[in-house]
Amino acid sequence: DCSPDPARDLVRLVHQLGLPFGDSSLLPSFWVSNAARRAVPVALGGDGGDELFLGYERHRSIWALSALGRLPSALTGTAAELLGGPAAGSPLRRKAARFLDAAAHVGYKDLVAIFPESLMTKLVGDSAARISSQHHGFVAPPGDDELLQRTALRFDLMFYLPEDLLRKTDTASMAVGLEVRAPFLARELVDRMIRVRPDVLMPDGERKGLLKQVARKYLPDTIVD
Repeated sequence: DCSPDPARDLVRLVHQLGLPFGDSSLLPSFWVSNAARRAVPVALGGDGGDELFLGYERHRSIWALSALGRLPSALTGTAAELLGGPAAGSPLRRKAARFLDAAAHVGYKDLVAIFPESLMTKLVGDSAARISSQHHGFVAPPGDDELLQRTALRFDLMFYLPEDLLRKTDTASMAVGLEVRAPFLARELVDRMIRVRPDVLMPDGERKGLLKQVARKYLPDTIVD
């Protein structure tokens, strides 16, 4: 059982982090770490599973993102604005608007960013937003679906995972003295999986499809599904 005290816990975590952090799941990660620490000093985490095996909803949308990227950006950008933009409206409208907005700007990176390029432009202006959007060149052109998907996987592994998820897990667990190990990030596994074709990782468009196929050999469907 978790015993959350959000206001007090948030202040504690802000001090623990020592830098700005935009992932609200830090709080539940802290609560489950605190509960686990009452029973064990070491735990296994699933970080890396979604990144290596294409487990996010946005991974399944890459082919459509590539197709939309061939259209004039003014068209997809206008469609996004008509839906209210990437930061307004109902969750479904916001998701659709963010997708169209990403197609109009820098693609996959905008699906991950806290501030996609369109919002960054409103905050800091065009020139600064363009510099930010390059993010070490991780912008794949539309037209090559496999290249786009490989670029997305590399982006998740090199930026999203270490700058967000691993920082979140490390902060939450070490705040209560719990050691969390990430078996999915074993070097041998990472080295092998980054060479696997996206359609093998996600057979028939199923997120984490390959991982689930392996898991079914050892675990019941009630766990895998």
